[in-house]
Amino acid sequence: MKHFFIIGGSSLQRDFLHCVKRAGFISHVFDYDKNCVCKGEADFFHLISVDEKEQILALALKYQIAGIGTSASELGNITACYVGEKLNLGTNSYQTALNTTDKSKMKEIFKRFNIPCASYLVVQDIKELEKLDLKFPLVIKPSDRSAGRGVMLVRDKSELLEHFGYCQSLAYNKKVLLEELLYGKQFSVETISSHSKHRIIAITEEYFNDSNDFCETNNLIPARISDDEKTLIHKECLRVLEAFDIKFGAAHIELKLNKNKINFIEIASRTGGFRDELIHNAFGVDYNELLLQSILKENLPDFSLKARQFCLVKMILLENILSFIRQ
Repeated sequence: MKHFFIIGGSSLQRDFLHCVKRAGFISHVFDYDKNCVCKGEADFFHLISVDEKEQILALALKYQIAGIGTSASELGNITACYVGEKLNLGTNSYQTALNTTDKSKMKEIFKRFNIPCASYLVVQDIKELEKLDLKFPLVIKPSDRSAGRGVMLVRDKSELLEHFGYCQSLAYNKKVLLEELLYGKQFSVETISSHSKHRIIAITEEYFNDSNDFCETNNLIPARISDDEKTLIHKECLRVLEAFDIKFGAAHIELKLNKNKINFIEIASRTGGFRDELIHNAFGVDYNELLLQSILKENLPDFSLKARQFCLVKMILLENILSFIRQ
């Protein structure tokens, strides 16, 4: 039996772990939390943080792994791509993982390939703000964090100065993005790729609360959009996948659509949270199985994407959850 590494042991990686085990692999889970939910279900558990790339690479060489992957984890994806590139496995390049995590790099690629997105500035020192002639409202966000952490709408200079230090403290690279506020309906697009051949799996309607920190409240698959809107989104998302050199695995692309005009918010080269369950219930498609096939460098199978029903996930925003998101 061959060994397979799963980077991250939270509930977000649990279904992917089950998929790997069903396929007959010896499963290894890595997480810094000795009480993580996947610990008791993996064949081997390694109490190693997901960002310890060199330690995980050494173990990958020891076990001669057949594959490595994660689900819905930015840091886990970076490590998976680092190890995968070293061992010529079915992952994207390490650089692609970095480009789809660091929003400042992301914006540079959007600009280079003429992909529409919000205008922006990258700021590393609060003193720079005093020199800038800014037009409000603005969205402020840490450059390299995910799950909406630190993202805030600011309406004037005083709010910006008040939130800047906190936002910068969350960024690993200490870069803060100031972005134009985009209008329109927000969607995410879930994709799968193998050998640089891409399939759009689903378009998700995304809904948010009314506060300034953009906390998601509902996700609905499939999105209720016209055929023309669907065609436009598919076409532009394929351009994004090519621009970021996506070769293998899942991608989660977020965008705003306003009167048939698209502006892209970001791309992550990993699955989005809850999307595997939404896709399975709406389409009867196993997203985790497709992800595993891609990581193993298999060609994508033919499958139907005709929705059987709508599927909705509703987030219950308790105070402890909001506190975590705002960390």
